[in-house]
Amino acid sequence: MQQTALLAAALSVALLLPSPALSAPRLTGARPTRPRRGENAARPVVASARARKAEADCPREAWNEQTVRWSADTPGWETSLALDATDQPHLASATYGSATELPGLYYSYRAGADWAWQTVDLRETRNLSLARGASTFHVAYLLSEAPYPLLYASRSPGGTWSIQTVDSDAGYYAWAPSLAVSEAGTPHIVYRVLFAGIKYAVGNGASWTVQTLETVGGSSWYSYPRIALDGAGHPRIVFDQPTGDWWGAVRYAAYDGSQWSFHTLDAGGDPLFVLDSSSNPHLVYWNSEGCIYQRYEGGTWFKQRIHDCGWVHSIAVDTLGNLHLTYDEDHVYWNGLRWGRRDRGDGWFEDDSELRADSTGKLHVASTSYYDDHAVLRYLWKYIDPLYALAGAGDYDGDGTSDAAVFRPSDGSWAIRNLTRTFFGSDSDHPASGDYNGDGTADIAVFRPSAGLWSVRGLSRFYFGGTFDQAVPRDYNGNGTTAAAIFRPSAGMWATRGSERVYFGSSRDTVAPGDYDADGRTDVAIYRPSIGLWSVRNLTRFYFGSLLDRPCPGDYDGDGTWEGALFRPDEGQWMVRQGTRYWYGGDADLLVPADYDGDGIDDAGLFRDSEQSWMVRDLTRFYFGDYWDIPATR
Repeated sequence: MQQTALLAAALSVALLLPSPALSAPRLTGARPTRPRRGENAARPVVASARARKAEADCPREAWNEQTVRWSADTPGWETSLALDATDQPHLASATYGSATELPGLYYSYRAGADWAWQTVDLRETRNLSLARGASTFHVAYLLSEAPYPLLYASRSPGGTWSIQTVDSDAGYYAWAPSLAVSEAGTPHIVYRVLFAGIKYAVGNGASWTVQTLETVGGSSWYSYPRIALDGAGHPRIVFDQPTGDWWGAVRYAAYDGSQWSFHTLDAGGDPLFVLDSSSNPHLVYWNSEGCIYQRYEGGTWFKQRIHDCGWVHSIAVDTLGNLHLTYDEDHVYWNGLRWGRRDRGDGWFEDDSELRADSTGKLHVASTSYYDDHAVLRYLWKYIDPLYALAGAGDYDGDGTSDAAVFRPSDGSWAIRNLTRTFFGSDSDHPASGDYNGDGTADIAVFRPSAGLWSVRGLSRFYFGGTFDQAVPRDYNGNGTTAAAIFRPSAGMWATRGSERVYFGSSRDTVAPGDYDADGRTDVAIYRPSIGLWSVRNLTRFYFGSLLDRPCPGDYDGDGTWEGALFRPDEGQWMVRQGTRYWYGGDADLLVPADYDGDGIDDAGLFRDSEQSWMVRDLTRFYFGDYWDIPATR
């Protein structure tokens, strides 16, 4: 074991730096760098006119940001991010050095409103991974000088760093260490050695045990193995195994305390991997189908394609179990209804970035951006957007027929087909239309979660709910008037303005309110995708569906009673419980079931924003709306 206390010497040298910024070009020569999106012709690229328009029109979102370090010349930064027990960010960054700045590995942390930093190692380093243990932080990294060892640094509670050699024979062709540390402080590292295989190292505080988990062929530099620890502290690992073509195979390895098991999940490459709070794995990778998302729950792997997604840098899972990812300057996420994408528009997620989700509903990003004459290492954060709102009604002219309607967050505009266009709301609002005065006509309305503000056009404004609440306006007491209501996933609470509060459901449930007993009142109901459970308060419970199915309950037979219904996106299949099944639509479509012909029966309706089209089964198809519009009808 090599162990050196470097803090005092490092800080004395750091005082010689002209600024707390780091700078250098990336390594050149034989070692390739990971290409940016679109550099490799084998990658699928977005090229259609519609896709280019979608890129240009992608809604923006605001992030809070701070500059951690700044450089007047282009550095070779690599960045890693971890959160402490209070969800405060900590960063590790490496530079290859330049004419004005020394190479090295640096650690940054919040000190009040500003950032403080320490030098960990004043040698040229690469491929770093930062992780939090029980009470301190740890970094795994590779040294960029012969004999190119794999190193591990740990920070004491007093703030000093010590360094150990994990694998002195890792060599020039070692690549991409990924570090996880147990609550007991045991470090686990997985890394790849080109032409050799996937290696796994575990430390005991005094020495390291290194083993080759699987021999990996091929010469791809772009395989980044990933590691995470489950609730028992056992490692789970994901990597790709080249098979002679570009994509290879995505492999998943799990250790149960006595032995390893290995599984091939799919054809693909460049897998990213996290475990959620229940130790369920979530993976994102590329293959010939595009960008693929897989998650494991209830003993089954579930797979779906992520639309409009580029080369993914980092992924995270929030407290609701929803996936978030960054690529280039974009943030892509699942909101319980659809895949969404928001654009920073200034390249702040480019190159090296890492994403984390905390326990309070925040997303955190550490990101390096390169410009012609400077580079910036930034920390960004924002609160996670609440789940979509449900439309309480969709008959905007009182003729007994639901109307196609959309809300466009980018400019706050509403469009109701063949009726009107108007501006009401902003990009932070969710459409929440309903019949709020009982006149038989749906009123345009929005819910602004950030302020808890409800605004009904031409009628009223009031405050009800908060940042993480989901709007679920419906007629809950049968008086013919839509009531403002929210579901708070963190508490499983339903609250109706001016009425009762009830606790029903959890953060992993999808809301599914409807009139399930034909008494003219909307019943509180949830769908639990993980086990296919439907539960209607004070009425019934039944099992119907699976994890990736999307609930779309309604009155599909005209008897006045709502039925549990599902849409299975990978098959385009609609399923009505104890009723019919048919195939209509696909995984990119948004569900808008409603009574479009006034016969008292809900029709299967779809909005395909990529084609600006609405489709109602056995009735009609028309063009209305655009990319990123939100349907606002029921």
